[in-house]
Amino acid sequence: MFIVSLAVADLIVGLIVMPMSTIYIFTGSWPFGVAVCQIWIGIDYTASTASILNLFILSLDRYWSVRAPLQYLHKRTRKRALSMISLVWVVSSLWVIPIAGWHYFAHGGHRTVPPDVCDTEYAKDSVFKAVTAFFNFYLPLSVMYTLYIRIFIEIRKRSEFELGQRIPGRKRLSYHVKTNPGLSHDDRDSDQGDDTFSEGSPHAHDVPRWTNCGVAADPILRRWQQQ
Repeated sequence: MFIVSLAVADLIVGLIVMPMSTIYIFTGSWPFGVAVCQIWIGIDYTASTASILNLFILSLDRYWSVRAPLQYLHKRTRKRALSMISLVWVVSSLWVIPIAGWHYFAHGGHRTVPPDVCDTEYAKDSVFKAVTAFFNFYLPLSVMYTLYIRIFIEIRKRSEFELGQRIPGRKRLSYHVKTNPGLSHDDRDSDQGDDTFSEGSPHAHDVPRWTNCGVAADPILRRWQQQ
């Protein structure tokens, strides 16, 4: 659902914003009037912000799925996804307030932008543009970078465990099978023995440390995980 919401935001930009922007660039002036200009800018800012925030919640969803998959599986419901997507679009639509009402807030109802120019009334307010750029782009981007770095570290850590690779600073577990010395050779072969584990045994066979969610297929490893 997050990807669908992201696709809708990008589709709005491609079908509505870009064609009118192309006309504006080639004509050199805005021929559609103030009302259409404000609607166009509102759609542009809303869809662009929604696209960024959809990427943000998508990164959150991926991080929670990797970091705590079993716990997040019960929380990852349709209702939760719809709530997050709705919040994204509501926050994105807040751009309509400064776009439609800035000339009332700052200029006493007087428009400073010429009728043949389509731009926001706060285009020359550097402070407002810097603050909105930080919360609208740079802050979500920084959080997404952090989340994807942590996702990469977590996936790499799990891959090392699953492949049985040695992790620096940790000992590898080993095991050996104890048999009854009083039994004959055939009895020893039929005896299941007492499978025990030890660390650093001279006659032990190295076994990598496993951390899979399921039970190991090997019966010795299964008994070790149950201890």
